[in-house]
Amino acid sequence: MQVNVRHQERPNNGSGRVRNTRRFAPSLLLLWACAALAEQPGRNANRNGAFVRVFPAPAGIAASEDWRLEVEGRPVFCYRDYRLNTDCPPSLFRMKVSPQAYAIFDFEGKVKVRATFRTGTLADTAPETAGMEPGPPGTGSLLPCPSLGGTRSTASEACRTTPDTASDLKNLKIRPLAFGICPRIKGSAVEFELDRPQDLTIDPDGTGLRVLHLFTNPPETDIPDKDDPNVVYFGPGVHDIGELQLESGHTLYLAGGAVLRPFAKHLRKSEKEKHYTGLEYERGIIPIRARGDDVTVRGRGIISGERGLPAGRRFGLFQGSRMKRLRIEGVVFTRSTGWTVLLHACRDSIIKRTRVLGYFTNADGFCLHSCHDCRVMDSFIHTADDCYEVKSHGSGIVFEKSQAWCDAGTSMGVCHEIDGLMTNVVWRNMTVLHYTYRVNRYEGITSRGAIFVHPAMGGTVRDIRFENITVENCSTERPLILVYNVKKPKKGIHFFPDKPFSRISGVVFEKIRADNVPKAQILIMDQSGEGMVKDIAFKDVVINGRRLVESDPRLTLKGSAGGVRVE
Repeated sequence: MQVNVRHQERPNNGSGRVRNTRRFAPSLLLLWACAALAEQPGRNANRNGAFVRVFPAPAGIAASEDWRLEVEGRPVFCYRDYRLNTDCPPSLFRMKVSPQAYAIFDFEGKVKVRATFRTGTLADTAPETAGMEPGPPGTGSLLPCPSLGGTRSTASEACRTTPDTASDLKNLKIRPLAFGICPRIKGSAVEFELDRPQDLTIDPDGTGLRVLHLFTNPPETDIPDKDDPNVVYFGPGVHDIGELQLESGHTLYLAGGAVLRPFAKHLRKSEKEKHYTGLEYERGIIPIRARGDDVTVRGRGIISGERGLPAGRRFGLFQGSRMKRLRIEGVVFTRSTGWTVLLHACRDSIIKRTRVLGYFTNADGFCLHSCHDCRVMDSFIHTADDCYEVKSHGSGIVFEKSQAWCDAGTSMGVCHEIDGLMTNVVWRNMTVLHYTYRVNRYEGITSRGAIFVHPAMGGTVRDIRFENITVENCSTERPLILVYNVKKPKKGIHFFPDKPFSRISGVVFEKIRADNVPKAQILIMDQSGEGMVKDIAFKDVVINGRRLVESDPRLTLKGSAGGVRVE
């Protein structure tokens, strides 16, 4: 196995300059950054019986200018990141984005977390100009956003925050709300305790603006030997590589503080494609690929696609093909510009405690294509396209105990390319923190929903379930649930018009709880004229505090859809 690895460090903002307009005091930032950089991998803190492991800040990777984080008094590096936000003007590669941040640490026992927010920024939602990655020529200037673009959560909570009366964070939420974390707010600081590793989001205004995602894990106990010939090991720091092929028995390991930045050298086709922003990009083949059996990708590091757009190239990040017992655990995938993690024809495989962040079009999260007996669990996706999805055909697939934040596309479901039998698939114990996908000139109001079933290539979807799903915030007019057998919506793109209609049956939605839904609509549509959508059940569905009942005006059937029951 030959891997061309080039370690590269670059200035924090890509230009060698750091500006401090409306930021934490420079001296405080310097002290904090130095303390974070001084952390060595493997060091830990034991206070009051707790174990904490923080990771070194990668040199040349930009820190968040909104957040500082401490765990048991130890600084934790907060990575600067972006989310799609259509309330903002075009900025980063002409995409409409706003800032967010994320942090990673390990712990066991009970730990105290303190996060400090840069106050006075909630009305200024445009990304910071300092440190902004340059786009191709003509990407536009950065302008302030006209609105917050979210809805403050009013869902019932296990507890309330206890802010100072003068705090700017009086509407702060820690999501998922079901965790019942009761923060103490002191000015611009938020304090709370954690007693087990879990993913959570500090939402400073409850609207999804300038959030901090916390990705926490149990301590690793079986770090692989970097000298093992079957291990591809990346330690702390920035690693720029080309493409990487993993074979049977190989382990790709990323230590905490490692940022692996692959680049797609090979193209899917020679012609450039014009993006809806007006920019043109080459489409590259996914650079990290795996085949064979018993391949593992794990660690506490990051796999980033950030080198693609500046070079005018788009690509996903990881593809496993025709494999058994693939395991992905603990890593963060970020800034993909294609399907982020694609499993194709895999069996008996697991994705666990894996996180995906993406702001660009087609940055789908976990795409299970032609897979059987696979499981995704304890994971997190915040992206600008479909999150937890199945395609083509498959069976025995489970998505569970995971979180989604979807700024475009759908949070979970059956997405378009279904050309065979998709059966025995379940999404259960899932939480949607925010669903924000707005109607646009490319996809109309019925082109997506927060929960989505749309086989579009003449296949069959049978016996799938959505169980115990919570939607905390839905700031869009799209349907909450959409079951769809169409070839072309009233407004939007064609969905394989040369293919036959699909068949959908045996779909169950059970224990669905959705709050803050402005358009509380469930839509079942069948354009086939032959009753190909049937046997759809809704059991214990509550929207905005009101239970769904028979003949409920919020449930709409169109076309030849039938056999729908409410229990």
